[in-house]
Amino acid sequence: MSLHIRTRLAAADERVTTIKIPPYEIRTKVFFMIYNMSTDNIEAKGFEFYEVLMEQYYPWFAQYMVMQRVCIDPNFHDICLMFLHKVNSPVLDMEIRKATYANCKILLRSDIIKSCSGERTLLKNIGSWFGKSAIQWNQDPSTYVDGLIPLIVKAYQKGLMLAVVQFISKEGEASMPLTQYITSLKPIMHTVKLVGEMRNHWFYWVVAEKAKRLMASIIRALHDLHEVNRCPVQFCASNIVVTYYGRVKIRVACFKKTVPMVRKNYEDASNIIMDTLFADYKLTIIPKDVDHLLSLMKSPIAIGMKYVIGMHASLIPLGNRFQFYMDMCDHITSVVDAELRSNIHGALDDPYGENWSVLLKYNILLEESFYRSGSSYNTKKGAIEFPRFYRNTLAHRMDKCKKPLQNVGDFRTLIYTKEDIEMILLVTYPMILPRMQEELQNHKRLKDLNLHNLNFK
Repeated sequence: MSLHIRTRLAAADERVTTIKIPPYEIRTKVFFMIYNMSTDNIEAKGFEFYEVLMEQYYPWFAQYMVMQRVCIDPNFHDICLMFLHKVNSPVLDMEIRKATYANCKILLRSDIIKSCSGERTLLKNIGSWFGKSAIQWNQDPSTYVDGLIPLIVKAYQKGLMLAVVQFISKEGEASMPLTQYITSLKPIMHTVKLVGEMRNHWFYWVVAEKAKRLMASIIRALHDLHEVNRCPVQFCASNIVVTYYGRVKIRVACFKKTVPMVRKNYEDASNIIMDTLFADYKLTIIPKDVDHLLSLMKSPIAIGMKYVIGMHASLIPLGNRFQFYMDMCDHITSVVDAELRSNIHGALDDPYGENWSVLLKYNILLEESFYRSGSSYNTKKGAIEFPRFYRNTLAHRMDKCKKPLQNVGDFRTLIYTKEDIEMILLVTYPMILPRMQEELQNHKRLKDLNLHNLNFK
């Protein structure tokens, strides 16, 4: 299987620079070296490569590897990547990337790809290589795909999406071990200084959005297996791979789902997250909402709380927390009965109670919201007034941007964003959303809100 002669001729016509071809004797040595390469002799082949081929012939070698090996044999991809890693030549890596990109363009332009199954297979294979090689070189495939978008659109207009979809799906499914993926995400946590913070040199630790996405993906992958009555056995970090775009795949044997195995899966997932993502951090700086999630996964009630675990507030993107809270607050205020509403207020008493009004005094924007004209809060009733304060702060979050603060004896002006307000509320009151979720789930009312639409996709 190889490129159709018409496709080859079209590619040759486009080539701007002439590729230097090594002498016959050198080509023969290279072909023999690559043909006999295996995982057992990668190191020896890497040294041999330097002795056989000079740098001026790297463009030729890159074309050979991509067109004659990568496109044709998907089983060769991993060995090829190991070989390139051992050679460790930035020049060769660049030539391989250029050859990969060029051959993607050649195949996407092919007029016969719709009728030629061989060329569709080649495009599918190079799509898989495209993703895997990007991961090895810590490149974002989308930076290359962006340059191919005009060709993809043109292929769609010509009715060739049958082939293009295979390329895109293969390009995106390349994966790497969980621990390697986490290395590429670091830092997992970072410090923030809040707008309006009244304590000098005061910083807060927060989890990066990409890390929250990964945690959500691990839990979702486990949930998907449970939904088809399967439970992974020996569930550990080494059995998890992650695609470049952050989708987790669990690669381990599965048994029929049982209650003890589901509990064990959740406990293992909690340990995996703790031992990989947060291995470099002290327990004392892990945010309270994240700690609540990991503890819930290890608790005896984890099965009954699986919807809370999958949709936990600590996993919600910062930009979606506004709608997340508003949906829950409006549901609690206007839909649920008085008894459940009272239970939710009681659930908030544990982490905050009357303390919520004390915590806000550390931030000038929260204090301004508390004393906002028309608002009056009875702080002697525990957490009963707390949800209303939180909602009003969100609803009027941009009212004081670039305007003098009037209610706290400080007429300075602050410039901030809506995300700044979300961050202030998140680090000041990390447990309000998880406790509301948990209490709604205790009464089987959480699913009514369809909050899963606000999680990471």
